[in-house]
Amino acid sequence: MRLSRDEDIEVPLASLIDIVFLLIIFFVVTTNLQKDVIDRQINLAKSYFIPPLEEGLPMNTVTINLGYKPGQQTRYVIGGANYSLRQIEQMLSVVREKNGNDVPIVIRADRITPYREVQKLNDAIGRAGLYKVSHSSEYIQRKSE
Repeated sequence: MRLSRDEDIEVPLASLIDIVFLLIIFFVVTTNLQKDVIDRQINLAKSYFIPPLEEGLPMNTVTINLGYKPGQQTRYVIGGANYSLRQIEQMLSVVREKNGNDVPIVIRADRITPYREVQKLNDAIGRAGLYKVSHSSEYIQRKSE
């Protein structure tokens, strides 16, 4: 008679592999969807000259929202999560390594944000090795005179 501890216990690997692949697919799909979240609380600057950028953005576009309140630290938001400039630079470096240096970046800054805050973000994007940067504004129709 064999003792129970000598029995071979097998784990069904085929079903575990299926579950792992489903989890990988889930995380890949959700991370790509979250990077383009636009913060609607940001009150964009108005422009007569250019149409809004949000119409027809490529799928691999990274949207960075700048939230600014006088007397507080500037918030840099990607996909609904706050990041520091150093973290954004590191993330964009990883994006450049995976996708090349022509990944489009859209910066959405509040109209009261001082340009020095936007310039800090531009510098971080440049240090990450990316160059395709656009600034979003609110398009308003020009009144005919």
